[in-house]
Amino acid sequence: KTKNLQSENIKTFGLGFCSKGLLAGWVAIPIHNIDGQVVAYIGRAVNDTQAETDGKYKVPPGFKKSLEVFNLNRVLEQKDLIDKYGIIIVEGFFGVFWLYQNGFKNVVALMGKELSDRQRELLLSATDRFTIFLDSDEPGRLATEKLSGKLIHSAFVRIIEYPEGPRRKPAHFEKDELKELLSVKKPSLE
Repeated sequence: KTKNLQSENIKTFGLGFCSKGLLAGWVAIPIHNIDGQVVAYIGRAVNDTQAETDGKYKVPPGFKKSLEVFNLNRVLEQKDLIDKYGIIIVEGFFGVFWLYQNGFKNVVALMGKELSDRQRELLLSATDRFTIFLDSDEPGRLATEKLSGKLIHSAFVRIIEYPEGPRRKPAHFEKDELKELLSVKKPSLE
């Protein structure tokens, strides 16, 4: 499943099906450090059966997700965008892919629900304005509280409130809905 990703987006992120090696039979997702160097490839299950059998993701031995922020290297190339809108933080790769494909180029992923000290340092070196858009399930809500608590004393933090309904991830929203959710609304003076 490509999860409705456009070929341009697949190319931008260097995604590909791996036919040999440690990630044979998985979709390979390159992980870059802030300098743009590939530091690892993480495998993503290609279907639900594989995810149930082998897990959704395959992380190479020795790679520590807590030392990198996914897509921060691309976001840092968008200085004007960061200065104007800050950085949107999501949990996972597909949240980044979906938002990026829908015009939000200032999005990064923690590659999970936890913000390590190193990730905090990397993010704060880029900006002091963040929009938190983690999943809206119970673990996501708890992670949002912890994440905002780790950033609030050093940065402006905005938390996206999900509308009522079954949608629980950023990728569950269409482009117009994302624009509405992520737009900065001016307070009413009435």
